[in-house]
Amino acid sequence: MATPTKSFQVIQLLSRHGVQFIVVGMTAGVLQGAPAVTFDLDILYSRHAENIARLLLALKELESVFRGDDRRLVPNESHPAA
Repeated sequence: MATPTKSFQVIQLLSRHGVQFIVVGMTAGVLQGAPAVTFDLDILYSRHAENIARLLLALKELESVFRGDDRRLVPNESHPAA
């Protein structure tokens, strides 16, 4: 069973790291008052090199890995820049 993300904590963390991003998808709808439940957080981020560096620092703090891959791969500079 899926579990809810800690969307607001993740948004605060990205903001604290100075990541330039916008929230999209159902979470954006919920933030605008839609009566819905979502189990993920969708963002679009600026692909400028400085922003990607800030994003990677935030992802490291979150201990982010690619889901669905048993190798537990950690994002690096080539992933968010693609």
